Amino acid sequence: MNFIKKQKEEKENLNLHRNKLPEKTDNNNISNNNVNASNNKAPQVQSQSQSETNNKYPSGEDKTIKLVGFQKAMTKTMTQANLIPSFLFTEELDVDKLVKLRKEVNSSAKENDVKITFTPFFVKALSLSLSEFPILNSIVNPNLGNDGYIYEYTLKNDHNISIAIDTSEGLVVPNIKKVQYKSVLEIQKDLNFLVEKSKNRKLTNDDLTNGTFSCSNIGK
Repeated sequence: MNFIKKQKEEKENLNLHRNKLPEKTDNNNISNNNVNASNNKAPQVQSQSQSETNNKYPSGEDKTIKLVGFQKAMTKTMTQANLIPSFLFTEELDVDKLVKLRKEVNSSAKENDVKITFTPFFVKALSLSLSEFPILNSIVNPNLGNDGYIYEYTLKNDHNISIAIDTSEGLVVPNIKKVQYKSVLEIQKDLNFLVEKSKNRKLTNDDLTNGTFSCSNIGK
């Protein structure tokens, strides 16, 4: 009964609002007189001046905060990253076999063993690709020659793969050292260690520097 009463009240309110709408002309259009009449009834809103606003609300003080620790280190490395030429390449891959392999490995693991995510598989595959195409694991010497052009780059021997980790204070990008020598399981253990250090704000300068290639996981 309460529901029926409520529906009846809503219907009456709707009819009341309809009665307040401007009348239509013979050609089913709202006339100019109706528009003007409606505009005349509109409430007049007066805006406050800037001086009135400033007098009404107190002014606070801006704060300048110095970057320290890994925030300072991240600012430095991200600024340097802007100097690196970049390009975009996309490719879709069928990873059904990888999904099956990961499931089998984790299901056969003992209770205290490390659970493997997809990330270490991608990191290891990336390292194998860098071994085949070492120029992608190179750093350009920013110093210019006498002709004003860059004249050399360095092929990095180690595959220090940087991984972005989300923390309460923002994104940090430590790197897993010498991935080319490590198994998928070892990469997972290193990744877990870096995640734990990131959450506890215990990353060192060595964790954040000397990365040679980045691998991003968007979480899908």
